[in-house]
Amino acid sequence: MSEWYYAINRREMGPVSELELRELASAGALRPSDLVWKEGSPEWVQAGSCAELFPDGYPSPARARPSDDYDRPGRADHDDEAYDRRRLGDDEGYNDDWRRRRPIRQPSNSGWIVGLCVVGALLIAMVVGVVSYFVVANGPGNGPGARGGKVWEDRLTIFDDVDPTKDPTRQGCTCKKYTYQMTAGTTYQIDLESVEFDAYLRLEDPTGREVANDDDTGGGLNGQDSRIVYLATQTGLHTIYVSVFDPDPKYSQHGDYTLRVSP
Repeated sequence: MSEWYYAINRREMGPVSELELRELASAGALRPSDLVWKEGSPEWVQAGSCAELFPDGYPSPARARPSDDYDRPGRADHDDEAYDRRRLGDDEGYNDDWRRRRPIRQPSNSGWIVGLCVVGALLIAMVVGVVSYFVVANGPGNGPGARGGKVWEDRLTIFDDVDPTKDPTRQGCTCKKYTYQMTAGTTYQIDLESVEFDAYLRLEDPTGREVANDDDTGGGLNGQDSRIVYLATQTGLHTIYVSVFDPDPKYSQHGDYTLRVSP
């Protein structure tokens, strides 16, 4: 369907469909004297001359104003076409050059809309991707006992369980424990980092036998982080104990920490 443009008081508007233009004409918003243009037209024409818009046509304007220069007595040589153009407002700025000009296509908002939709879709995809990553990374398959590297951010409190260590010097130390799947022949590095307490690590194999422990090998900000590097001799769930080095109440028995296991 062809696109139409129309001009009212030299203000160009459009594009609009033929149906929309007919509705404007029916409502009186588009007068027969207004100019219109559609694709393929050589120039702008009066809307009243278009049967699509005014199927019943429109009468020539009546010469009923004696004050009009064209109606003054003795003016018999006036040009009927010029008279009609004046009465219809067509000669008030709508010269031949204007009538032959092509309409200026107004920028469409569709490009902006499509662009915004694309950007919105990309943002949604990014959010979904980030959420999915964290769901997978922290899901059951990657929690305690998972295969592959893992990082836990946690806090040791005075209400946690007591470390079941057999070391008589550490009886009464609180702890948190994690299970981690290890494969025989693979070397694992376990790091415990905290700036709030003197970190201590213990590792037990699948039979419950302690196979490694460490106090300050990890260094850290206060030189009190722990690190265990262990070559697994058995395949199965190993238990990692996060604890404090000294149960003496004068030393901090709780605080935030980070536990890392790789690979």
